[in-house]
Amino acid sequence: MAKFDIKDGFWGLSCETGEEWNFCYVLPQEEGEPTRLVVPTSLQMGWVESPLYFCAASETARDVATQYLETRVGSLKEHKFEKYTMENEAMKDLPVQGGEDGLRYFVDVYVDDFIPMAIATTQEQLRHVANAVMQGIHDVFPACEIDENDPISLKKLKKKDGEWALVKDVLGFTFDGDKKTMILEEPKREFLLAILHEWLRGAERKGGGHTF
Repeated sequence: MAKFDIKDGFWGLSCETGEEWNFCYVLPQEEGEPTRLVVPTSLQMGWVESPLYFCAASETARDVATQYLETRVGSLKEHKFEKYTMENEAMKDLPVQGGEDGLRYFVDVYVDDFIPMAIATTQEQLRHVANAVMQGIHDVFPACEIDENDPISLKKLKKKDGEWALVKDVLGFTFDGDKKTMILEEPKREFLLAILHEWLRGAERKGGGHTF
């Protein structure tokens, strides 16, 4: 499993001409000063239509990525961020090449998080899936020559989000491809357990209850 994040979310998607007037806001100013308006030209947090527009774009990118995935393994051009996907030592234990047989994959997107999963028999197959997903993203969210400003978040890639791994934290859950399990991420588990303990302690103080 891997994960690719769209940098700046809604801000990375320009709105249709004329829609920018939905986002106007007044800058604070001294009393008596002329009123100054800001008119953003990208989607804004808080606008009820923003998620619909953005998800239409991100799901289109997912569909394009799926088309790339269906091409022959090894036929896609190496993506500039491919190196960040193959740094996990466990993935390096796979044979480098070995044909197309045995590759199974699935890719989905949740708002701005692209989540590919693969059962691969070679490193080449994993590279193929990663290149397909990132190329699909760039077909809808155009690449930037400056990597730090690219729609695919370089910051998250450097944190190993895009690295193929058997265990991956995604959308608040820890997925384990080896054990085939998913559980809440540890901080969330500890937070919920603390709440449960407090509830039970309160019940015991009121006259009984089971020890948790």
